[in-house]
Amino acid sequence: MLHLVFRLGRERYVLKSAHIVEVLPLVEWRAMPGVPPAVLGVFSYHGTLVPVLDLAQLVHGETSDAENPRIVLVEYPAGAGVPKPLGLLVESATALIRRAENDFIAPPVNSNASYAGPVTSDEHGIIQRIELAQLVPDDLWERLGFVPEPVS
Repeated sequence: MLHLVFRLGRERYVLKSAHIVEVLPLVEWRAMPGVPPAVLGVFSYHGTLVPVLDLAQLVHGETSDAENPRIVLVEYPAGAGVPKPLGLLVESATALIRRAENDFIAPPVNSNASYAGPVTSDEHGIIQRIELAQLVPDDLWERLGFVPEPVS
């Protein structure tokens, strides 16, 4: 299975390519008042308004200072199985790796972060998979108008 490799600060992560619609250059978004810090705003993708989340804010609690920023457009299955687009601001999303599911192992340290999935490695070090279905807390999904369903 293909995975997109990206950075959040000094750490490398992957997302399953099956969830990815497109990797976009940095797009202009409109900030929305009164939203949580992880919500950067919305942008128009082929006429559809798409929320943009700062993945560094969600994962590390720090605003991204992204070098080589990209928006990873993913489809998240919402209520009744209807996918909804979601933009994720990441750094250096420029590489793909192919890994079988059994190439990933559980990290030896338990995390309170349910989105922190299993790890694999390459010549540059350890890479952790982000589990999209667990990434965004339910209350934030609701603020985005999503009724989440599990993503495999």
